[in-house]
Amino acid sequence: MFKHLLVPLDGSHLAEAALPAARFLSRSFGASVTLVHLMEKGRPQTVHDQPHLHDANEAAAYLSRVAASFPEGIPVDWHVHEDEVRRVAPSIVEHCMKELYSDLVIMCSHGEGGTRRFVQSSIAQQVTAFGTVPVLVLHAERSLHREFACNKILMPVEGGQQHGDIFGIAEKFATTCAAVVRLISVAPTNGTIKGKWLQVGRLLPGATAELLDLEADQLGEFLRSKASALRAAGVTAETAVLRGDPGPVISLDAEESDADIIVMATHGKSGMSALWEGSVASRVFAESKTPLLLVPVAVTS
Repeated sequence: MFKHLLVPLDGSHLAEAALPAARFLSRSFGASVTLVHLMEKGRPQTVHDQPHLHDANEAAAYLSRVAASFPEGIPVDWHVHEDEVRRVAPSIVEHCMKELYSDLVIMCSHGEGGTRRFVQSSIAQQVTAFGTVPVLVLHAERSLHREFACNKILMPVEGGQQHGDIFGIAEKFATTCAAVVRLISVAPTNGTIKGKWLQVGRLLPGATAELLDLEADQLGEFLRSKASALRAAGVTAETAVLRGDPGPVISLDAEESDADIIVMATHGKSGMSALWEGSVASRVFAESKTPLLLVPVAVTS
């Protein structure tokens, strides 16, 4: 499935927290790895209190050292984009799709907390929005202190929504890593419904509660059908329909179920647009510390 992994590095130790995942997935899928650094126009003097890479020669020496740290048997290369770029995310996509032909980007989020962290570290979502390449984003604070593993895959899905081939990707991921797939959907409650249904819920709370219970039942049937297909392919799968606000509920379930990775379809919204429009993937990205694989709906396995 994944044959060429791209790992953007800015020279900081926090960005290097993506490397354990790159090593793990390279061994698991037999994939090659390319480390890449883009010379950013107007780049700062430091990155997270560490000296920034200031010229192409320095970047080449740095990437060469990092490449040499990979275990023998993992095919690893490196690339420095010497022409300065103003926008990092589109340049990463350009390298993925037209120059290096990578099929998975692995990178770290290492901004500050809350909304500021989400906006600053949204490059991963922007990469997903601009292209058709899945992006595995890891939170550096967690990844620095634990090895990357893939024993349990958490897949939050919405019944009736477009998922692309995310189930096929999860199947291959789980088969390769011998992982359990946990399929969940989150049905709202009277207290968490939004949009046009909010006023209806206030005026007709009893009828609304019945409709939400019916939706939860339908989600359960949808999950069971998908789990059955996964089991037929030899994958261990479990299901759960949860209730509440999707972002916090998914993040909490990832922690309580001890998920190693969350796999979610994304429809290409990024930055403040996704934040204001309530994209579930964006909220999970902002709230959870679990590694998140964002799969554009256009991607096929």
